[in-house]
Amino acid sequence: MVCTANQCRSPVAEGLLRQRIDAFGDGLQVGSAGIMQGGVGAPPEMVRAAHAFGLDLAHHRSQAIDWTTLDETELIITMMRRHVREVVVHDVGSWSKTFTFRELVRRGRVVGARGSEESLADWVAKVHEGRMVTAMMGDDPSDDVADPMGGNPDDFDATVEILYGLVHELTDLVWPAMPS
Repeated sequence: MVCTANQCRSPVAEGLLRQRIDAFGDGLQVGSAGIMQGGVGAPPEMVRAAHAFGLDLAHHRSQAIDWTTLDETELIITMMRRHVREVVVHDVGSWSKTFTFRELVRRGRVVGARGSEESLADWVAKVHEGRMVTAMMGDDPSDDVADPMGGNPDDFDATVEILYGLVHELTDLVWPAMPS
C-alpha cells in the first residue's frame, strides 16, 4: 500500500487488509509505505478514526518506500494516480502490477473474481490488460482516495470507511472463498 506520507491512508489500508487476510489465514505479506521520508506518527484524527475499525495506529511510524523491493512485490496498491506515476517512474517494470486502489477494484469487478487455481500474478495480469499509461495522467476522484490531512475529523472517518469498503471488495475478488 502506497500513499504520500504513510501516515493516514496506506497504514489504514494495510491494517484493514491484514485483518481480513489474517482472519482467512492466507499468510500473505502486506506492507505500507509513503513517497515522502518516513519517521512520523499518524495524526490523532487518524488514530481515532482507525480505532473505530479495530486498528491501533498510536505507535505507527511512517516509512518511505524501499524502491529496491519493487521487483519482489506482486501487487502495488496506491491511493492516488500520482503515486502510480511515482512508482512507475522509479521502476517502469512495475506498471503492470501498480494500480490505484479504486482502479484495481473497478477493473477487478470487470474481469471477475480470481479462480481457485489462478495465481495472484495471473489475476493481476488480467486486471492490467488493456490499461494505458496515459490514463494515469492528472488526478481523478474516480481513481483517487483523497488525503484527509488538513481536513476535519469527518474527513478522516470518511477515508477509513472508503478504505474499509475497498479492502472488502478487493478481498472478495482475490479470495472469493474468504468468509465475509
